Amino acid sequence: GKWGTICVPYAVRAEHFQGAAFYEVEGKILNAATGKAIALVLSRPVQQLEAGTPYIIKADGQQMSLLYTGSAVSSPMSKNGLYGSFDAINEEKDPNNTDLQGKYVFSDNKLRRCAAGSSMTANKAYVSIEEVPVFTEAVKPGMLSIPLMTETTGIAEETATTIRDESVYTLQGVCLGSWKQVKKSLPNGIYIVNGTKEIINNK
Repeated sequence: GKWGTICVPYAVRAEHFQGAAFYEVEGKILNAATGKAIALVLSRPVQQLEAGTPYIIKADGQQMSLLYTGSAVSSPMSKNGLYGSFDAINEEKDPNNTDLQGKYVFSDNKLRRCAAGSSMTANKAYVSIEEVPVFTEAVKPGMLSIPLMTETTGIAEETATTIRDESVYTLQGVCLGSWKQVKKSLPNGIYIVNGTKEIINNK
């Protein structure tokens, strides 16, 4: 269940990445009230990694081997706001480096907004949310959505009263109404409110 990104200069066939699923970015879901992006919608799992193309990955284990095929490409590409890189970004961890500021990367298994000084290792990818198209369809079977962690990197605290009247969404982007009105009637699960995750776990 480990989320991450990958971008390699060679093609990789489906039979050579067992134990993991690879996805492309389809679009972003917006909060109806604020117009801000609250989640990223992913495609169904792809069957081949194209050389130089960035992907989001969900792997079963901590390590995986990829068998490359064909010729290498010289430069990484981008698709729907997902930018790949063959090189590390801010490898020196300079606190003033702004190369990734405002972009989203996976950290601690969550898609988080980067501040100045953020870094990324080689053969990874980042999301430029402004360049991701708005997803206006229903999320189809096999597709996934991932909530975006913006200024708040964790689960919203109950003391944050500013979000109580915001709309609440499922992880699939379905609006369920006002958070204040529906909170007590919602079944256990994870919901998106004001761009952050809220967990309901009534034991």
